[in-house]
Amino acid sequence: MKATPRTRTDGGAGGGATGDLGALLTVVLGLITSSLSTGSGASSGIG
Repeated sequence: MKATPRTRTDGGAGGGATGDLGALLTVVLGLITSSLSTGSGASSGIG
């Protein structure tokens, strides 16, 4: 799901955590953007 794999060596666990946070932020931002663009279509975007 990650289009751009992060090649940062922050100590393994740290790097994995930052990568997961980045993916989560991307998904959340995508949902917010879709809901804003479609008015109130957050549920329709998810489903």
